[in-house]
Amino acid sequence: MIELTQFEKIQLAKEVEAAQKAKEAFDSYFAEFFEEKEAMIIQAFRATPAGDKDTIVNIHLMFKALDAHKHDLITKIETGKMATIQLNAAEETMQ
Repeated sequence: MIELTQFEKIQLAKEVEAAQKAKEAFDSYFAEFFEEKEAMIIQAFRATPAGDKDTIVNIHLMFKALDAHKHDLITKIETGKMATIQLNAAEETMQ
């Protein structure tokens, strides 16, 4: 049984709205963007000589940065899904 305060409902609604924007951005642009950038980084890795430690470290850092941004966007989307579930559960409790 979930009972939410008005403040909690507003916060959850904001999370849902932010998630919808993030999902639209991911679906319309970022999914393809991440795929392209990952392919470019993999190509750079393949083209780098095995002994070029500095370039390999930089490529690793590029992957880490790209993954961090992708993870952040997906987390925003997932948080909105959880907020929707909470709002729906609270609404069912009120009925």
